[in-house]
Amino acid sequence: MVNSTLESEAILDRLIDEAMRVTHATHGQVLVVREDLGRFERRSLRGFAPEEMELARTVSLALEQGINGRAYRTRQPVRVDDVQMEPDYFPLIPATRAELAVPIIRYGQVLGNLDLQSPEVGAFHDVDLDYLQALADQVAIALANAQIFQTVEQAKRDWEATFNAMRDAIALVDRDQRIMQINQAFVDLVHGTLP
Repeated sequence: MVNSTLESEAILDRLIDEAMRVTHATHGQVLVVREDLGRFERRSLRGFAPEEMELARTVSLALEQGINGRAYRTRQPVRVDDVQMEPDYFPLIPATRAELAVPIIRYGQVLGNLDLQSPEVGAFHDVDLDYLQALADQVAIALANAQIFQTVEQAKRDWEATFNAMRDAIALVDRDQRIMQINQAFVDLVHGTLP
């Protein structure tokens, strides 16, 4: 499901859609770790009303703050049955009573958290946690693959730009002497010699 694309945003969208589908969550988001800024960046928000969406865009969430900060630090999922019992809980969505934060980890590094919320006390269960952790593990692999793909694509674009910027006419041929690729200087040379 999440491995069928190499676009990072599509992977995150599929993660949150699946997580919302299998749980009692009314709100969900993926919090991407931004270590350079010391905070999470909110992505793929679901269930948020327009005014909640605006608030989510403006309220910063520090990496060490609250339930998601605990999941980030411990590299373990955190399930809270009643957020009103959490002393440092910040109610972005005032109706929230239960919250679940599942870290997305690749090579020992937390890439982000899957964060789900519900107005129902005790809305999330162990079976939800197990499934979502497995899903987060798949997402971590898919995100790593997407990053590798993007790196290879950028390297290809860089190589092509360099190849075409060369002033010497170059043609790459295979073992059977078939032309596989030519640079812009080669094209210019051929066009300049044609009647």
